[in-house]
Amino acid sequence: MKVNLPRISKKTATLLTGGIVRLKMVNTQKPVTWSTDNSGIAEAVGMGEVTARSAGQAVITATVEGQKYDCTVTVRQ
Repeated sequence: MKVNLPRISKKTATLLTGGIVRLKMVNTQKPVTWSTDNSGIAEAVGMGEVTARSAGQAVITATVEGQKYDCTVTVRQ
């Protein structure tokens, strides 16, 4: 029997400054908390909407029941 484990919809994303990408968690109905390691580069809010602020790289993390799932976001001007 195949078990569908939770996962993040993208492991990497590349955006232009001001661009938006929507991340989501797959295979879970549990609450998700979104965070970023550098809000000056990319900010994650609400339901996984990521906004590119300035050039650089940031890691967006989705946390579900203590488990962390990352997406590396590269922002270009």
